[in-house]
Amino acid sequence: MRILACFFVIFNHTSNKGFFLFSTKPWGGGIWWIYILISVFCKFSVPLFWAISGALLLCKSEYSLKNLWIKRILKIVFLLFIYSAIYYIRKVLIGDEDLNVSRFLSVFYMGNWSHSYWYLYSFIAYLMCLPFLRTLAQNLSDQNYYHMFCLVIIFKDKYILYDYLIPEWLATDIVIYPCLGYFLETRYHISGKKIILLWCIDIITIFLTCFTTYLKIIYEGVCSETVSQTFYYSFVFINCVTIYVTVKWFISKILLSQKIIKIICAVGNNTLGIYLWHLLIMGTESYNKLWNYLISLKINDMLVAFIMCFIAMTIGFFITYIQKKIPLFQKYV
Repeated sequence: MRILACFFVIFNHTSNKGFFLFSTKPWGGGIWWIYILISVFCKFSVPLFWAISGALLLCKSEYSLKNLWIKRILKIVFLLFIYSAIYYIRKVLIGDEDLNVSRFLSVFYMGNWSHSYWYLYSFIAYLMCLPFLRTLAQNLSDQNYYHMFCLVIIFKDKYILYDYLIPEWLATDIVIYPCLGYFLETRYHISGKKIILLWCIDIITIFLTCFTTYLKIIYEGVCSETVSQTFYYSFVFINCVTIYVTVKWFISKILLSQKIIKIICAVGNNTLGIYLWHLLIMGTESYNKLWNYLISLKINDMLVAFIMCFIAMTIGFFITYIQKKIPLFQKYV
């Protein structure tokens, strides 16, 4: 699950070269619909990471606030600080920023030095709430879980026009998806029939998201990454559930060799490091030259995007693997 989520997080950051490639094609054409389907589908990635975290952390018994802050929260703060400093130094070296410690600390506190690092800030907030979320998750009845999930599916995003009607706290990523992960891991019985039903619902809602996005684009006359994602997260909850249970069921049914298991575990255990490095890798001149070279070979644009995401992930894996040999970083990444 982590590998899938990590790959599509990287894909989500390919902009008009992959994630929003459909915006460069004639609106409403066949290839346009295929590419927007991929674009909408990939949004399960971050919710899946949250669900995995809930499955792992909300199942555990209570531990002291001291351990929570020292062993978990400060670890993420440390990583966030170190990698933000790396991004900042890179900006200084290429001339986008002047060397100014005060500005670095100001942006580090009030925003972020890499647009992908919003997740780490949010994860820190999630960890701070972990004792309350664990109590909530472990004591809800199955009926209450289904009630919660229905509320989120109906009210989560932009199909409800009046903001005050939305149960906003319940629909936040750091609440609903960790609770979902806990529920799927401890309460939900997976079967082949349920998975088929989930995929049918998932496909319908993905098409609905694409269609409403298409209507918005036609109505406004604009198709861009910054303004055309209004409906993207409306049914991502269903997509996340479908991916989670499908992967879990598949792994339980397929007999994998020890070598394959070892590779999956190795990559899965390094996805945090891959996430921390991927935008630095994708921002290098060599990486973009390779991308342009593959395009020049007349390979399909979307296929090139997938290939380049795989390359970024592979490079990030080896960097992280080497980092783990360094004592300072060994227990952090």
